[in-house]
Amino acid sequence: MGGDGSTCSTRTTILYLEDQVFVREAVVELLSSGNCTVIGCATIAEARHILTTTHIDLLISDVNLPDGSGLDLIKELSVHQPLLPIIVCSGHDLGKNAFLLGQNLHILEKPFEIHALEILIAQVTSS
Repeated sequence: MGGDGSTCSTRTTILYLEDQVFVREAVVELLSSGNCTVIGCATIAEARHILTTTHIDLLISDVNLPDGSGLDLIKELSVHQPLLPIIVCSGHDLGKNAFLLGQNLHILEKPFEIHALEILIAQVTSS
């Protein structure tokens, strides 16, 4: 993994919602290889636009964003795109209620190793 193209077993478009520029750019670069296409964005507004104009196979989202909570976007998606797999990356305890946001929700605690994210992506996209 880590650029060898094995993270995504099939052609996969990932939307990565993260407001910290350095983190976003690094993760996008590390995951963009082989079958993975990764689109990075910094705000919920950008993510909403991309989700309406581009087919997305997986959303990876931070929680605390400049224009709101990533959890609010996830609530919307649980109604409008209930089958979309979502990975939430957060440094805060989301509590047991986070799983009420949908059956396709996976949580990865920050800070995380890129390898842990790659493994989770591979698991989520292969099911």
